[in-house]
Amino acid sequence: MYRSPGERAAAIETGAARPDLRRWVAASAADLAEAAGAMLAAAWAAEVVTAQGRTVAAGETAWLRARETCVHAVDLGAGTTFDDLPDGFLAVLVDDIAAWRSARPAPAIRLTTPCTDHEITGDGTPVSVDLPLATAAAWLAGRHHEAGLPTLPNWM
Repeated sequence: MYRSPGERAAAIETGAARPDLRRWVAASAADLAEAAGAMLAAAWAAEVVTAQGRTVAAGETAWLRARETCVHAVDLGAGTTFDDLPDGFLAVLVDDIAAWRSARPAPAIRLTTPCTDHEITGDGTPVSVDLPLATAAAWLAGRHHEAGLPTLPNWM
């Protein structure tokens, strides 16, 4: 977790330029696993504040790490795409972002994918969008732009 949005942005900027990025990711994952393994069961219920300002149980940080790692793996432009991510991960990601978007000003959307339907509350009459799961995840995450799809505010 980062102490502020500025610290997060600086770490991403610095990390993306690292020539040893894969080693750094592996080392940071090992450090996180070690720290998580040392946590007492009760500590997983402790409240923490995310980079987006949400208060969540510490147990949710495993999902937050997976989400950030997978989405930013696509952002690196090294050949990984949303189509490469597991369907189970993508389904949870779509659920997560759809819920986040419903709580903020945005266009109203009726999203259909092969495995999930979402009513994203927002402004105006809902626009019906039918997409493959990976494309829906990329679009909701702001990583896919296509004519005919509503423009969405930034996510992460």
